[in-house]
Amino acid sequence: MTIASEITRLQWAKATARTSIINKWVSVPTSASVEDYHTYIDQIQQWDGGVLSWGLTLFNQRVSMKDGSPRIKSSVSWIEWNKYYGCTVYSLEGSSSSSLESGVYTYRKVDTTNDMAYRMNNVTWDLSSGVYYEASHVSFWKNWTNMKIIFFVDSTRSSNWWYCYQAIWDYKTTWETTNSWMWRWETTNISDYDIDLTGYTQITTDEWVKTVTWNEINDNAYIYLTLK
Repeated sequence: MTIASEITRLQWAKATARTSIINKWVSVPTSASVEDYHTYIDQIQQWDGGVLSWGLTLFNQRVSMKDGSPRIKSSVSWIEWNKYYGCTVYSLEGSSSSSLESGVYTYRKVDTTNDMAYRMNNVTWDLSSGVYYEASHVSFWKNWTNMKIIFFVDSTRSSNWWYCYQAIWDYKTTWETTNSWMWRWETTNISDYDIDLTGYTQITTDEWVKTVTWNEINDNAYIYLTLK
């Protein structure tokens, strides 16, 4: 191998490396020496267990065919055994101006590769006329297999009676999220209701979802996620 051919080979290798770095959204000046390329390589954003370490907005997910804007009430996200889970409670105007739809929106990263493949599940209550207020006093409770999502809705504008709603999400074994029964009482204290939280721990974390945001597209209600 001649000196000239070796120089040519190194020039091609440098050019190829520069192109690869640029393709990872890191700018490399043409004047940069190959000895400095490690500083540009270090700037490449890396996957962190399957979720990007910088903000990534996922596509819109329709949560209702009603013409309205969902109001995000509360959300959590957590990582467990290298799997990614999340849950959001929202409210939305119902079939009439005097009713509301409230729902639980669940999502999970479903594979173990670096691809952000995920599935979502949605369960809603179309609250009857006369239930005016949005979901409030939201709490999330988790054991090793299930999550219980609990929230309250003021039953009227003029009294202190509350409806208590509960959804149970079997987040590990199936995608089913089921409505539980409804209670009506004068308090938002969970201990005053017949809710079995034995073995459950309340969670308030947002480990991998940065924000949950509403959208309205073609008179349908959507929610989308932005990851951390």
